[in-house]
Amino acid sequence: MVTCTTTVGLTAGHTDVSLWYIVRSSRTQKLKYDENEFNSVRWFSFSQVPLDRSDLHLGRFIKKLMAGYS
Repeated sequence: MVTCTTTVGLTAGHTDVSLWYIVRSSRTQKLKYDENEFNSVRWFSFSQVPLDRSDLHLGRFIKKLMAGYS
């Protein structure tokens, strides 16, 4: 899935283009991330994802994933 979102906040006004894809992994695998850009990262179950604080398109992506698991 590819999405485009106009940013808000400190970097308001530019367009973020995101490529959404599935990665098979384990919840026990330590996640590596840019600590200068993100405060923390963690795994969520589908029902625990904080959609109110996430990318507007994330809920749509999760629905597609859940449809594939039913």
